[in-house]
Amino acid sequence: MKKWLVALILVAGAFVGFVYYALRLTFADSVYTRRGMPAYYIVMRSPVIRNCPVIRNTDNPVFYYDCGDGPAPLVYSISYHSQERCETLVQRLEEYLCARGLSVVQRDDAGGYIELSHGTKDYYVISEPSEDGIVEVTVIEEVWDNQRLGSP
Repeated sequence: MKKWLVALILVAGAFVGFVYYALRLTFADSVYTRRGMPAYYIVMRSPVIRNCPVIRNTDNPVFYYDCGDGPAPLVYSISYHSQERCETLVQRLEEYLCARGLSVVQRDDAGGYIELSHGTKDYYVISEPSEDGIVEVTVIEEVWDNQRLGSP
């Protein structure tokens, strides 16, 4: 009987701990996470960012979530370092986003930045090369209407 009671207390404690962790993440202003971490599954609700292609990466992507307090939008993003050229990265990410119904609003002539939009969502692709040939890639989704989540 004592072993069963101890096991029940441990399971209940783990459940309460997970619920507390999930609630803290849900109400956090901003969260950085990686795939496979509990925070990733709790706060990264954007399928466009979750399924964003990671092209010739040199590290694991970092995902970011910001709750968008006040007039600020809800923000999801993915960042990683790549060995691919800036122009190729931006082109492939543009193809991925346009296949989801987004329209290009603005493009940098140098090829390292594009802005896309769909309804109440704005997307930004930013690629910044460094001297060693590694490119920092960031794809950002801003949701101006926090009631609309999901694919564009």
